[in-house]
Amino acid sequence: MTKGVPEPQSGLIPLTQLARELWSLTGQEPPNYRQLHMLVLDGTIPAELVRGRWQIEPTDLPGIAQTLGLAPTPRVRGSRRWSLHAGSRRKTSPAAA
Repeated sequence: MTKGVPEPQSGLIPLTQLARELWSLTGQEPPNYRQLHMLVLDGTIPAELVRGRWQIEPTDLPGIAQTLGLAPTPRVRGSRRWSLHAGSRRKTSPAAA
């Protein structure tokens, strides 16, 4: 370890993966890398610089999504309603039909 340089912490999300993490959390299209980088630089997105790379705390993801206007998608296990894509057949429970 070099004096004064923090060691990378496992569990942190690199900024390069933030868009993917936001998409998997919310199911919505997040901003691109360049936009996210600018938001980190202006302080809108909390991040820490570790060995020259921006890292995000996983616990900050819901707050970041809310700041960006991306609402987390509710995921209900056991739900009988589903649709793979637009125009597909929709399966519903008898109570909903």
